[in-house]
Amino acid sequence: NIALRRCAEDKEFLAAAGSERKAGATLLPPTVALMYERIRKKHKNGMVLGIVDNGRCMGCQMALRLQYFQDVKKSEKLMTCESCGRILFYNKSQDFTADLNARPVAL
Repeated sequence: NIALRRCAEDKEFLAAAGSERKAGATLLPPTVALMYERIRKKHKNGMVLGIVDNGRCMGCQMALRLQYFQDVKKSEKLMTCESCGRILFYNKSQDFTADLNARPVAL
């Protein structure tokens, strides 16, 4: 049965991903590992990182206070979203229009 085979494949994938996550967590400092686990358990989808783009946490879509956003951009210390609690990761917005206009697209 295709459904049973797919279910078995998914369980195998989840087990491998779980062991990979645990192995990676051992590389973190203990305080960060505890923070990671707390945040992972808090969110249903297990998303620990909140990517920051245009001054907004993409995990919860909340705008960051301006000074807090500037501190996140500096990346001098680990910071969490004041709204959802995810670990913030700054993602500088990039403009690809020049790249798109530079070469023709074959249709």
